Amino acid sequence: VSDERPDELRVDPPVLTLPVGTSLPLEATATYPPERDRRVTEQASWTSSNPLVATIQNTPGFEGRVRALQPGEVTITATYMGREASMQLEVTGATLTEILLTPEDAALPAGTTNQYSATGVFSDGTSVYVTREATWATDDVQVARAFNGPGAEGEVTTVGPGTTRVTATYMGQVGEATLDVVGAQVNRIEVLPSDSVSYTHLRAHET
Repeated sequence: VSDERPDELRVDPPVLTLPVGTSLPLEATATYPPERDRRVTEQASWTSSNPLVATIQNTPGFEGRVRALQPGEVTITATYMGREASMQLEVTGATLTEILLTPEDAALPAGTTNQYSATGVFSDGTSVYVTREATWATDDVQVARAFNGPGAEGEVTTVGPGTTRVTATYMGQVGEATLDVVGAQVNRIEVLPSDSVSYTHLRAHET
């Protein structure tokens, strides 16, 4: 980390509205002459003007993640190398109405991993990315397995041929997507001269 003091510091987004129970990462950016930006989210110290309304994390790996606790307004401040920057957060009492998953439907070969994302849609029209907060599962672990570990939230690994639902549960709502897993079979084997490389051609097919 450079000891150079930045010209200014900013927090993005500068204004934000979140429903109670949701969280979102903020970012801190330091500007150095001449107009050189550097992301300092992990190095900054974060504070909330009212932790009863919203908290902000300094825990390694979660720096800058704000969580809305109850309706109200709060100022979130980042401090870095003697510079301060703030953003304004409004916490609303909007309720979660549905969860949308991406991709909604997918067909993948066995033995692959795909990243799913979850977006919560609230009664006031607000959409919030809730992939890390949701609990992920599949209907059939013999077809695919979903992960909830830190940094792996929403990852789904295909196991064997078949069809399963991928689900994300958050704040009492469940979003779902359909996943078709196809197998792979040997289509043909070509035997080439000994000084060449042999290739096995695989073709994905539904079983």
